[in-house]
This record gives sequence, structure tokens and C-alpha cells, in this order.
Amino acid sequence: MSRKNLLTMGPYDFIGPHIHFIITQRIHKLMTDFQEKLKKLTEEMVHDIYRVSTSFPKSELYGAISQIRRAALSVALNYTEGFARKRRAVNRNFVEIAYGSLQETKFLVRFAEGEKWLSGIETEPLNKKLDEIGRMLWGISARLKNDA
Repeated sequence: MSRKNLLTMGPYDFIGPHIHFIITQRIHKLMTDFQEKLKKLTEEMVHDIYRVSTSFPKSELYGAISQIRRAALSVALNYTEGFARKRRAVNRNFVEIAYGSLQETKFLVRFAEGEKWLSGIETEPLNKKLDEIGRMLWGISARLKNDA
């Protein structure tokens, strides 16, 4: 058996194939859990936006109601579509679009509160959820950028 140069050794040479498989599976599980949590949060957020926007004035049916619903839905749809893409650059693009739509949604929630269409009681838990989704999307985008 010949000695290998440390620079040419792979992960199996240090920890063995069985341990490498276990570590890989745990990392995959963590990523899957993270992605499922984000997917669940975006779906909840869309339902929350649809629910709270029913209190907007009927005159805003084709204005703020339509816009906030489309922006919220865009977050979930772009994250989901990006997740389905295999190329990192394409995936990252969809995540960045989802993040932009999230910022639009956050603005419209603040706008609706300023117009007194929503109360602080309604917007506080919604804003917390939007912030959490934002942190998660930002983290994915940064990771995809660094991995490129």
C-alpha cells in the first residue's frame, strides 16, 4: 500500500466511507428541514396576507389588495421554482426575486398599517414572519453566492 500525499487525499481517506455517508446524510437532512421550514413559512405568509387584505377598502381591490397578494404569492412561487432548478446561478436568481418580492410585501404591510387598514396587532406577527423569511432567503442567497 502506498502513502498518499495529504493534498490528494479525499474525505474517505480520513474518516472512512461509512462515516462520510452518515455525515452527508445528516447535512442533507438539515438542509431538507431548513427548506421545508422556509416553504411552510412562505405558504403561511401567503395565507396570512390573503386573510388580512380582506379588511382593505373595496376601492383597493385592483390596487393595494391585488398588489400585496401578488407580491406575497411571488415570494412563495419564486422560492419554490428556484428550489426546483439545478443550476446554482438560476436557483440564486429565483431566490433573489423572492427576496425582492418579500421586501415589496413588507412595504405594503407597513403602508396598509399607515393607512389604518391594518392594526399593529395584525401586523406584528406578520412582520416577524416576514423578517424570518427574509433572513432565511438572504442566507440561501449568500450561500449560493459563496458556493459559486
